[in-house]
Amino acid sequence: VGATVKDSKGVIVGTTDANGNFPLTGTAPYYSTGGTYISLNADGTAGTAIAAPPMSTPAGVSQITPLSTLVNQATIAAAKPTATADEKTNLLKLLAVIDANGGLKTDLSVKTTANAALLNLNETIGAVLATVATKSPTNLSDAQTAMIAAIASLSATAPMTPALVLTRVIAQVNDELLVTNPTLATALKNSATTASAGATAAPDGALPTKPGSTGSTGGTTIN
Repeated sequence: VGATVKDSKGVIVGTTDANGNFPLTGTAPYYSTGGTYISLNADGTAGTAIAAPPMSTPAGVSQITPLSTLVNQATIAAAKPTATADEKTNLLKLLAVIDANGGLKTDLSVKTTANAALLNLNETIGAVLATVATKSPTNLSDAQTAMIAAIASLSATAPMTPALVLTRVIAQVNDELLVTNPTLATALKNSATTASAGATAAPDGALPTKPGSTGSTGGTTIN
């Protein structure tokens, strides 16, 4: 809510409304900065509104989510002339896992039996991104890279379960940040665990939201 959305040319296309909607004008991919983000409490209710992390979406995808943010970052990394074999491989594996669980065009604002695993993954990622962006924004890139590798390690053919997602994501992020920022690693484990539990506990239907502030239009621009 209240995030500024820009297109691939840096042109502002609008500000997200109380339902998180923005006009699909300009040229994709889209980037959002500022605004507020609501993670889930462990019981599946709406958590406290906090500053939203910078998020984005790759071309062809209209929903800006934590999951689409990771895919866009992986796409950018894999397209660089200096891209490593791991970066290219992780992008393909990341897409395979997401596609096997419903794909990036799945509506993640509504929980269904079919998208429960993907929604859990999205909420877990969102909690990590929001926590890092709030507590240590300089570690945001490292956290994104770690989560891309964590999801890429999941099997696209085996069922994806919330417990497996949480374990892989936390382990990978901890390995990346534990040495340089142990306090942050602990905060990430707590926020990811809470969001994952909340996504599991939330009943089918629209995810809970909180009315109120439309947030700010500040934030960090993604290049």
